[in-house]
Amino acid sequence: MPRSHTPFLCLMGLSLGLGGPVWAASGKPVFRQSFELDSDGDGLADEVSMVGNPAITTRASLDAQAKDGAKSQKLEVTASTLSEQVGVATRKFSVVAGKTYRVRLWYKTANLSNANVFAFLGWYDAKRKAFDRLDLVRNGTAKDWTESLTLFKPEISTEVEFHLRLWITKAGGKGEAWFDGVEVALDTVPARKTEPPTPSPLPPKKLLKFGWDTGGLTPDFVLANLERMEKKPFDGIIFRLDENYCHAFDIAAWPRAEIASITESYLSKISWGQFTDNFLTLYSTNRGMDWFSDEHWRTIAANLRLVAQSAKSGRCRGVVFDSEPYGPSPWDYKTVGANRPFAEVAAQVRRRGAEFMKALQEPFPDIRLLGLWMLSYAVYYHPDWLVERDPARLERLLSQDGYGLLIPFINGLLDGLGPEALIIDGNEAAYYYRDEDAYARGYMDIRERALSLVAPENRERYLRQVRIAHATWQTWATGTFEGHDTPGRFLAPAERTALLGWKVYESLRSADEYAWFYTDRTEWWRTPAPEKRE
Repeated sequence: MPRSHTPFLCLMGLSLGLGGPVWAASGKPVFRQSFELDSDGDGLADEVSMVGNPAITTRASLDAQAKDGAKSQKLEVTASTLSEQVGVATRKFSVVAGKTYRVRLWYKTANLSNANVFAFLGWYDAKRKAFDRLDLVRNGTAKDWTESLTLFKPEISTEVEFHLRLWITKAGGKGEAWFDGVEVALDTVPARKTEPPTPSPLPPKKLLKFGWDTGGLTPDFVLANLERMEKKPFDGIIFRLDENYCHAFDIAAWPRAEIASITESYLSKISWGQFTDNFLTLYSTNRGMDWFSDEHWRTIAANLRLVAQSAKSGRCRGVVFDSEPYGPSPWDYKTVGANRPFAEVAAQVRRRGAEFMKALQEPFPDIRLLGLWMLSYAVYYHPDWLVERDPARLERLLSQDGYGLLIPFINGLLDGLGPEALIIDGNEAAYYYRDEDAYARGYMDIRERALSLVAPENRERYLRQVRIAHATWQTWATGTFEGHDTPGRFLAPAERTALLGWKVYESLRSADEYAWFYTDRTEWWRTPAPEKRE
């Protein structure tokens, strides 16, 4: 089966029990699969057929553990010698181009080992002469019945079928899965006749500027140069409150009076025009912080409240958190673990992540926290983490990586995330994307596959309140970074410009709202450029 076109066909994909009131708005089902009868005794419900690799030993049965009716379709893989998929397909049914359908199914699992649930709608696109699909569940594991609810607006009229599968991710994998409540209905929410159409909930796309020239880019400079700066092709800037007060893990208390003076004298007086979405910067270098020191964290929380209050007073959208440490790392268990077990340190880091988020929200409840590397780090550098089902092995992998503690910290941020705030994954990995498929895959991997690293109690919050941005690195396209053979080094000047423009376009097109444009060797705001990155 080819890659999924989910980003372009799925209007909304939510799981974790969010379907009740939304499904109530559906019309009469256009398709419903019953799992009540097995007329030929083969273990498969009527009008259901086995699909997948026959080399995987699989038992099918109709089981009394049901969600919708008296029976469900059960699949059990008992032996496998390869990584492949096996499952069932329903009969085909028709969908009409341009109509919106609500697609629902329930699933649960047990005794999974190197296996997970994979469910999708599949069809053949005669015009493209290719099979296509809409993913409904990927990497699914659920000890209790879990609902998948998706809105589907097909681009062509065709016949589709459900595929309900167990995906064996490694030879020797096995496990059990149950499926029930498989149904498709027309979306029947009536259009408003007496009121103007509701505008799209999708926000306009915005391009932010960040880079080496952020050094010295403080409120006094911005206030004095804003008119000239806003002639540049950006929708916002990432800048510093002060050169001395921009390190999130600083254990020295920041002077409240001095920060208030900076805010009142400069930041609050900036009359933003074209730059509508602006962010203050926080860096993650470990400046002596101990995760287990309550004294340190009282100071850190107080500092965070100060910068958040300044951002709010300056009508900024929030803060950028650069989780790449330019110096001692807070994320490396080997250097900050203090001879404690990894699980103990990870639990403490998660608690501090919640404190971090709560401190920012206290003066600024609807703050946006844009992290340049969030779960996108694992997606790009360690995709094996996303499919590791053995908690002990995952713990070992995290303990051995220099960014391993970033994962529990992000879970802590989600623990502390209030209803009005947003977290934005900046996906710095997009620096290196070379085709539009990479942007689509990167987005969907951060949105869906990275859920495996999110604590179950935070997954609904992650789906609702985490947005995805993409980065463009100017030097990657222009080839002006000494010692780095980026593509731009081998292109003519006109080709470099075209490549850079394409990168910005793709970053904006495939992001939820923000893309950010990073420069090092190019000075955008003043001359000469800073000599080094801080």
